[in-house]
Amino acid sequence: MTFSLRTLLINIAGSVSMAVFIGLMARYLPQQQVDLRLFMAVGVLGDFTTFSSFSLDAIVLIERGALL
Repeated sequence: MTFSLRTLLINIAGSVSMAVFIGLMARYLPQQQVDLRLFMAVGVLGDFTTFSSFSLDAIVLIERGALL
């Protein structure tokens, strides 16, 4: 298995987005909205990095003919 630069870049983009988003929400939203912050950070942005990485790796494996 080779190192995937694309997967790394997707995860870096997701991490930077999460850091910026959480920083902005912590500054501008009241403390009572912790659930919204967690949903957006873990649910939406976490899903972005995981699903994007999975999809990219799956396509690469299909292109290589490594279906199993």
